[in-house]
Amino acid sequence: MPDIKSILGALSAVLLLFGYIPYIRSVITGHTKPHVFSWFIWSTFTCVAFLAQTVKGAGPGSWMVGFETIAYLTVFVLAFKKGTRKFDVLDWITLLFAILAIVLWITTNRPVLAAILVSIGDAVGFIPTYRKGYRKPFEEHLGPYAFGTIASICAVLAVSQYSLTTWLYPFTLILTNGTFAATLLVRRRRIPLPA
Repeated sequence: MPDIKSILGALSAVLLLFGYIPYIRSVITGHTKPHVFSWFIWSTFTCVAFLAQTVKGAGPGSWMVGFETIAYLTVFVLAFKKGTRKFDVLDWITLLFAILAIVLWITTNRPVLAAILVSIGDAVGFIPTYRKGYRKPFEEHLGPYAFGTIASICAVLAVSQYSLTTWLYPFTLILTNGTFAATLLVRRRRIPLPA
């Protein structure tokens, strides 16, 4: 019989899939327009976070991040054709910060530093999507952010060995996804639905 950590780890992965299947469909149909830079940053950082968690024994707590890496890469590829490709100075600064964080992690090769840099970089990588979602809340799909928040809570609870390396990144996802989901809900109430 599976233990509670395995159940929570599996639940986190399933919840993530519930959020991303409709999101990917919405991108393909052109209703959702993901920001290319955010998804590039997220797919890169999520892969790093998954590797760091695995090395430090997160166990079932890393399953969601592994599935998330695949989902992020899928959206990143789709964003080239269907997403937002207009970039301003802040977008480029965000991308440069993300690349710098990756270089620092590679040169130090320390999982705890990777977790910290990935968490900061992921939050910074949210800036282009957050700005776009605030301005055009109907061009973002609520599902992955709402389900991602709940999945991340399950992932934190599913961690086998708690350390900064194993829980920081999913905890950051709780904050960023939850804040963005709430922002989309508030903005959609204040802005009329486009015709």
